[in-house]
Amino acid sequence: MNYLILDLILIVILTILMLIFYKDLLNFFDELINGLRIFIYRNDSFFTILFLFIFFIQQLTLIIFGYIFREDVIRLQILISIFALIVVTTASLQKIVLDIKVRFFREAKDKMEQQYYFSKEALDRLKSKKK
Repeated sequence: MNYLILDLILIVILTILMLIFYKDLLNFFDELINGLRIFIYRNDSFFTILFLFIFFIQQLTLIIFGYIFREDVIRLQILISIFALIVVTTASLQKIVLDIKVRFFREAKDKMEQQYYFSKEALDRLKSKKK
């Protein structure tokens, strides 16, 4: 019973602290994610090579362990299941990295389009004033 009360008090204190520092916490994660997005954008080739290497190592590991455990069907089934989970997780991480890169390009394109239209409007106004 004492542990339950202690846990409830701890949860209340943590909740209050989260509410107090909520904005600072969000700003921290925002800066962290923006930094990661810029890092991914600047090191695009690195991530492509990294994921190719990771997939290669995963497949090589499956081949080696498949050879080692070829007689033990139950371990081989577990190994293949774990391998599938790892490959799906790696592919999901690769998709997240690619989505971040695409979002960065889209935002840069939108900024350039806004600057283009702003410059075009300013140029049109200047031309109309000269006439």
